[in-house]
Amino acid sequence: DLIEGCEPLLRRGFSINIKPKLQISPRSLQYDLATIAANYGCLSYFRRKISDGLSTEYSKRCPLLWSVVLGYVGPLCLLRGTDDYLSLLDFLVHHGAKVWSTWLSSDELQLLITTDSLNDKLKMAEWLLKNGANPNRQFQTRQDVEGHGLWYLADKGIWNYPLWKLLLQHRADPTLKGGHDHRLLYFAILTGEPKIARLLCRAGADPTKLGQGINALRLDQCALAQFTYRKDEMKRFMKRAKRMQRMLQKFGNDQTSSPAKLAEETPNSINEEDGRSHGVEAVQ
Repeated sequence: DLIEGCEPLLRRGFSINIKPKLQISPRSLQYDLATIAANYGCLSYFRRKISDGLSTEYSKRCPLLWSVVLGYVGPLCLLRGTDDYLSLLDFLVHHGAKVWSTWLSSDELQLLITTDSLNDKLKMAEWLLKNGANPNRQFQTRQDVEGHGLWYLADKGIWNYPLWKLLLQHRADPTLKGGHDHRLLYFAILTGEPKIARLLCRAGADPTKLGQGINALRLDQCALAQFTYRKDEMKRFMKRAKRMQRMLQKFGNDQTSSPAKLAEETPNSINEEDGRSHGVEAVQ
C-alpha cells in the first residue's frame, strides 16, 4: 500500500518535503520504493518497473539483491515464502543484477541458521553460492581471519552440519589459520565435532598440520606450549583426538581429499540425519 500510494507522486514529478531543509527527489524516492519492494519480495512490482527503465544495480552501496536477502532473513519473510524470494532474485539477476560476493555476512549467516525452517534457509544460501557469492570473502565488518564465513561459525560455536557441508561444497577454504595459528580442523577436534572434522578432512584439511606444530596423528609429541600453555585445552584436545583417530588416520596421507571430491555430492541431498542441528556436544 505504501509503494502504490507514493507512485502518483512520482508520476507528478514532485519532491516531498519531509523536514525543513530535507527533500527527497522523485528519483531517490523511486529507488527507496524499490528497496521496500525488494524487502517484501514483490516480484510483480519489479516486472512493471524494470520495463519502465528501473535499473537493477542503481547503487553500489545498497544494491537490490542485498535488499531482497535482508528482507528474507528478517521478519518480513513471514509474508512470503522462500520460493517467492528466490523467484525475485532470479528475475533481478536475469535483468542484470550481480551477486557481489558480500551476501554471506555475519548477520545473514547467523539469521540463516538461528531461524526456523533451516532447509529453506539453506536453499537461499545455496542459491547465493551458486550465483557468485564467495564463501571465502571476509565480512566487511571484520577485516581479519574471524571475518571469514567458516571462522565465524567456529567462533560462535555453530557446528550445523548441513551449513558447513554446503559452504565446503562451494569451495570454502578448510585450511585457514585462526587464532594462535591454529586451524579449523583443530577447533573441530577440540570441541568434539567428528562429523565436521571429517568434512574438513574430505575438503582438504590436513590432520598432521593443525597449527603450532600440532599433529593429531602423533599425540605423543604434543607439548603444552603448542596449546598456548593451557593445560585444560591440551587435555581436552588429546582426549577427543584419540576418539577420532580411526577417521583421522584415513586422511593423514590421503592426497585424494579435496574440495572437488566433496563437491561431488549434491548440496540438496540433505538426509534426515544431516538435517538435524549439530550443536556442540558435551563429552563425558
